[in-house]
Amino acid sequence: LLPAQREFVLDTEHLILGFCAGFGAGKTRALCAKACYMAAINPDSVAAVFEPTSILLRDVWMRSFDDYLEEYGIEHTFRVSPQPEYTIYTPLGACVILCRALETYNRIRGQNLSFCLADEVDTSPQEVAQKASEMMLARLRGGQKPQLAVASTPEGYRWMYRTFVELGDNDDRRLIKAKTTDNPYLPKGFIESLYQNYEANLIASYIEGEFTNLSNTT
Repeated sequence: LLPAQREFVLDTEHLILGFCAGFGAGKTRALCAKACYMAAINPDSVAAVFEPTSILLRDVWMRSFDDYLEEYGIEHTFRVSPQPEYTIYTPLGACVILCRALETYNRIRGQNLSFCLADEVDTSPQEVAQKASEMMLARLRGGQKPQLAVASTPEGYRWMYRTFVELGDNDDRRLIKAKTTDNPYLPKGFIESLYQNYEANLIASYIEGEFTNLSNTT
């Protein structure tokens, strides 16, 4: 893991944890590692991972997580129906990870969860992200280290900004930032192409991982 990814994975002390980073900075991979780490310290529990939509859940999260589990030989099973879920087997017990879409966050109602992870939360409508996060926090009733951990590219002054900047004085939360340029494993020319084709505010957001006003972008 890169240094910022490692910080994100190993921090279990903050109830609400954020990883804000540019394109290609390793957000989804950090979530894959976080899911396995949290499963190991929360055996015999149920957790949930969210993408903004069911399509992204299938095309981004499940493919990335499958690759991660295979790469590290992590024992697991997968069930696709009626809703997709993984069971991660650890020396201390199994952890079931539900895979859900933020747009249907109400489907976790009634669950007792040990942790919740969410990818690209700022690409969801702000009201959806807010209500989904409230639902997730309300369901964190199980496990040894309950936590809501999210990763996203900053999309203006939306949920991530409100949660970790406007309300950043609350000591129950922490934001970790990373830049696209921090990742030495990106394809040659990828970063240069972003600099050549993006305006200054997009560079600040999508490469530097900083919150900036995107409403004036043409």
